Amino acid sequence: MIDSTINFLKSFFSFKGRIGRLHYTLYTIGMIFYATYISHNNNVTTFFHLIFIILAIKSTLILIQRLHDLNINGWWFIFYYIFFPPLLLLVLCFFKGTPASNKYGVPPTD
Repeated sequence: MIDSTINFLKSFFSFKGRIGRLHYTLYTIGMIFYATYISHNNNVTTFFHLIFIILAIKSTLILIQRLHDLNINGWWFIFYYIFFPPLLLLVLCFFKGTPASNKYGVPPTD
């Protein structure tokens, strides 16, 4: 688990490779809480908005990596952002990725 977390932090701004459903789900839940905090708090400074922009960019990169884990081309993230079907969010959070190596890399360790 520690090695997995270290590898996750090393690839913070990379869209290459794969990310497992655990990291994807935890990141998504964290972003939901952070977005809710910013939208409901009137005293939020510009710094918190800047952090939100950085995290939103990272959300796209993590989405691409999660699609790679499911052996789907990363360009499908456009479909996710245009239509955002909740069913797709459930698929990304709960479906296992390909168990063996695929064209995007080796399976994540989580």
